[in-house]
Amino acid sequence: MRLHPSTFLRSGSFTVLVVLPRHLVRADFSGQPPALRQLWQSDAPMGESLPVLADAAFALGPTRKASVYVFATACWTGVLPLSSAKASTLSATELCQALGFEAETLSNISPFDSLLAATPLAGKSGDRLFWVTQVSRSELGAVEDTLLRRGARLAGFAHPGGLPRALSEHPGASWSRSELWGDSAVCIDRSDSIGLRLQVLSAFGGHGDWLNEAEAWFATQGIAPPHERLIAPGVPFGKAELAAHDLNDAKGLADWLTAWACEISRKTPGNPVLRAPPRPMSSERRFSLSAGWTALAVLFCVAHGYWLKHTETSLQQELARVQEPVKRLEATKSRARASALRLAEAREQLLVAQQQQSDWEHVTRLERRRHAVLLHALADLASDDFVVQAVGESAGETHISILAMRPELPDFTDRLGAAMAPLNWHVEPPNRQALNLTPDGGPWQLNWTIHEINSAR
Repeated sequence: MRLHPSTFLRSGSFTVLVVLPRHLVRADFSGQPPALRQLWQSDAPMGESLPVLADAAFALGPTRKASVYVFATACWTGVLPLSSAKASTLSATELCQALGFEAETLSNISPFDSLLAATPLAGKSGDRLFWVTQVSRSELGAVEDTLLRRGARLAGFAHPGGLPRALSEHPGASWSRSELWGDSAVCIDRSDSIGLRLQVLSAFGGHGDWLNEAEAWFATQGIAPPHERLIAPGVPFGKAELAAHDLNDAKGLADWLTAWACEISRKTPGNPVLRAPPRPMSSERRFSLSAGWTALAVLFCVAHGYWLKHTETSLQQELARVQEPVKRLEATKSRARASALRLAEAREQLLVAQQQQSDWEHVTRLERRRHAVLLHALADLASDDFVVQAVGESAGETHISILAMRPELPDFTDRLGAAMAPLNWHVEPPNRQALNLTPDGGPWQLNWTIHEINSAR
């Protein structure tokens, strides 16, 4: 985990990808200040992982070797408090570690397997507030690998919410805005006297619910209306006349992307931006180095063989007079044979290591997708007849607990099993427990167990 200053390229061309659950956008920029050269967008394929969606977004336009900045709602973002006394004693790395532990209960991302960036915010209390963006290290690595296969380089990763600059003309330097991003909403305010203030809200209800919460937050902060309103692409709003900046409109989307491009081109952007950590040497690079050293060893052995042959000829001429060179020659031959044996063993060990690496990469890719596909499947199966209470894992098995008004959920097991079968997971029929809170015995506690197909009982 690192607190990145996120120094971006200030010249040349780059690409911005916006990856949302229902919508994909690609925008190519060049020049300084950045100018939008071309824009593509399309609906997102349902049920796919973040790396797949990022690849689909990049594929909307032509392949090019460029720096790519990904804005995705799949990462977690929010505001975390930290006592001023504690924050003032921590280094940048220690501060990110502390914020990672604070964010774990909200993001469900282990602080030991995450990348985190933070931006200080203005606040009235004694605590210091930080705008935090966090993502799984493995998931960000998968996105980076996907772009590398396309010939591009991941330069930054951030949440699309909270653009720290105004989108409308304002009579003064102060402005405020509320943004709807599907299942979350972002409230942001900036003024010369206080600085940047921000809050992230849940937006699972109707459009009126999150608007009321946003207005309530603005009121508690003493921020007077009017406020800008922004709606993400692919997100229905309900009352279009209330959205001053609707990103479903092509011009509004282009203006918003250009504003983000200008922001990330600054030496220090005003939002938390994640940068991929330095990558270890790739297997291809290791293989190339191994092949190079092997070739050098072969050349050395050939040259050594010629030298031995020449030496042997000279020693045979002197054999009648000098016997000692013969002993040295035999010792040299013995060392050459031992070197050849060690070289053969090293080659065999290299082949075994390559096979083990291939097996590990296959298992890792499978594990990366399983939980994302499970959550997508549960989202697709969601209805008013039940509530998902918990999704947990123990003893190598995944457990799903649901509270339902009926003892049976038709097709639930079959559809969930069909979604997980390609990933080698088997869904057992649920066990039921009547809670006897209603005359018909309901509600019912339904529990499913999911495990590897090769360990099914």
